[in-house]
Amino acid sequence: MANRSRRSRVAKLVAGLAAISLIAVACGGSDSDADVVGETTVPATTTTEADVNATTVPTTTAVSGGGGTSDQKDLIRTIEGVQTGGTLRIGVEAETDGLNPTVNRFAAASYNMGYTVFEPLFAWDSTGQPVPYLAESSESSDDGLEFIIHLRPDILFSDGEPLNADAIVANFEALLLDPLISLAVRPALNLDNPIETVDELTVKFNLSLPNKQFATGLVGQLGMPGSPKWLAAAIDDPTLNQAPVGTGPFVIDSRTPDSSTKFVRNDNWWQTLQNATPVYLDAIEFFPNTDALTSASQLVAGDLDGFATTTPNAIATIRDEGDAFIRIDDDQGEESFAMMNTAQPPFDDIRVRQAITFATPRENYIEFVGAGILREADSMFAPELIWNNPDVVQEGDEPERSGPLVDAYCADFPENCDGGRINIDLQYSGPSVEQETIADILSAGWGDFFNVNRVVLLQDDHITNVALGVSQMVTWRQFGAPDPTADRVWLACDSIGFLSLNWPRFCDQEREDLLNQARETTDLDARAALWQEIQQKVHDDYLYIFFTHTLWMSAFDAKVRNECGVVSPDGAELLCTNNGSMFNHAMWIDQG
Repeated sequence: MANRSRRSRVAKLVAGLAAISLIAVACGGSDSDADVVGETTVPATTTTEADVNATTVPTTTAVSGGGGTSDQKDLIRTIEGVQTGGTLRIGVEAETDGLNPTVNRFAAASYNMGYTVFEPLFAWDSTGQPVPYLAESSESSDDGLEFIIHLRPDILFSDGEPLNADAIVANFEALLLDPLISLAVRPALNLDNPIETVDELTVKFNLSLPNKQFATGLVGQLGMPGSPKWLAAAIDDPTLNQAPVGTGPFVIDSRTPDSSTKFVRNDNWWQTLQNATPVYLDAIEFFPNTDALTSASQLVAGDLDGFATTTPNAIATIRDEGDAFIRIDDDQGEESFAMMNTAQPPFDDIRVRQAITFATPRENYIEFVGAGILREADSMFAPELIWNNPDVVQEGDEPERSGPLVDAYCADFPENCDGGRINIDLQYSGPSVEQETIADILSAGWGDFFNVNRVVLLQDDHITNVALGVSQMVTWRQFGAPDPTADRVWLACDSIGFLSLNWPRFCDQEREDLLNQARETTDLDARAALWQEIQQKVHDDYLYIFFTHTLWMSAFDAKVRNECGVVSPDGAELLCTNNGSMFNHAMWIDQG
């Protein structure tokens, strides 16, 4: 039991690492239903359901239902005939362990709930770039080692505490002290003097490496400050992590974990007082359910007003309802793939990585798992994004190329082979019908060249094994930040350690140099070109076998209006949905 207890603590630690935003806002872990393919990471952009027009920056929102397909602007500021009042009932894919950004795991459900109470220092605009939100402005030093934030004046937390430089310092001190989240924060900061106040509304971050894109790390969890008074009280009374205190448009009313969480309008919200920005709803209530089909049925029955999911059959259920519901689809974010651990045999040999890639039955995967809903993926970028390298094509369905590689490897390392096939473990989370189907498809395609031993683990143990480097081949879900700077952590050499966030544990110094160059420049075209080079190197190293682009569908009853109506305090149009999470204070309900 002692060993199990220790393993559980490590699992919790690593699961949190997979869910929080490393100063690069790299991931938002998924603790959703058991049918999820691998794990999830953070922020994505939005795209059309089927036909996607080329964009120069990552963000087109496709909205369908309620009268046909439109774009994001059609759901913005639909103020005519606005009605105030009512409670918006939202289904979320899972419960969260708490709502304190400095200590709790934030995934899609956490963000949907968290955005009612907290506001970020920066937010993704509709072009996928970070713009000031609680921050008024920012600048980087010439060498990229200092990042300075100027806060907006006269903002109060809902408990009356001021949002000032001291509050930001208190939040980051809490992040650095937390045994979980500090592992993701520390590498980005100069720990001799990580953060300091310049004046009442100005704070300076001292960075460990040059980073002109530091604002991308303050869009998510790390950039969502809570009241310092509340943070201090929560240290003594951890139950207060369930009763968040932020600067946002709502305040907590009640919370029963695994049942419901309700927020009511904050009548003293600073944006209402300063900018006359209205909050139309009386309340928002969230209902967790790991069964996406149940949430879809509840929406159809009128028991929910909206929910978000990545489950294809739940998506199909809502699509079958035609124009009865508003659908906001996003598949420009994270990808589903198989991933290899290069730190141990047999995948430390590129011949094995190539052989299993060539033998992979991608067409069967896309047909049976994608179910006509998911787009096939060649890399970590959707084809219409500026970061995408069109010359990179994911290989597969070429078993004739695998045989000679396997024969050569087994001749050199017979101890890792049996019957002329290479012995491998395929690890995935379960129990899950979908994961078993995926394992069936992959094992069948690999069977002529590999002896596949299936390893099914609970999700926490699955993540733990990968982080500890004791797995071989796994199914996974990751990437997807609107700005790929936020995904650097998954590829960086400095992410490899006892617990590794560079899951394949592969260090390529040339790729590392490209990653650092991309972080140091502010030239968008130059950064796009660098990421295209990075993408080619990732492909050539044969670390991942990409399958599909994950599709997030956010669906709402047609009576819910202004889904994409949130703007920054300066009036910048914000990204409507981000891997299933959205701001919700601009919505209103037609009760007519």
